[in-house]
Amino acid sequence: MSNKRNYKPLKSDNVPTTKAHLELVRQELKSDITSLSLKMESGFKNQDSRFLEVDARFIKIDARFDEIDSKFEKLFSIIYEMKALLEEQNSRNRVVLDGYTHLFDKSVVSDKRIENLEKKVFGISQK
Repeated sequence: MSNKRNYKPLKSDNVPTTKAHLELVRQELKSDITSLSLKMESGFKNQDSRFLEVDARFIKIDARFDEIDSKFEKLFSIIYEMKALLEEQNSRNRVVLDGYTHLFDKSVVSDKRIENLEKKVFGISQK
């Protein structure tokens, strides 16, 4: 006979365990869970910081748009001021044109009167 005994390998549900073994497994699982939790928290913080960066960029873009809007408002005010000046100049030009038209009409009437007078004085017209 041989000294070797034939032992069947034990299955995991047949392995005897102690409270210390269970405590080690428990601590290892808690450590793994804590590690994963910290990794997730770190990832969330990383994502939060990236969102803050994007928000900061949007704030800069909004500031640029506000600056452009203010420049447009200034340009519009200059345009409205020029429009008012042009309308005022246009009204002045009408007054001057009306004056010239009145003077021209008087000149035409005067020329006709002088022509009629010359005809009568120099005997060109027989009336």
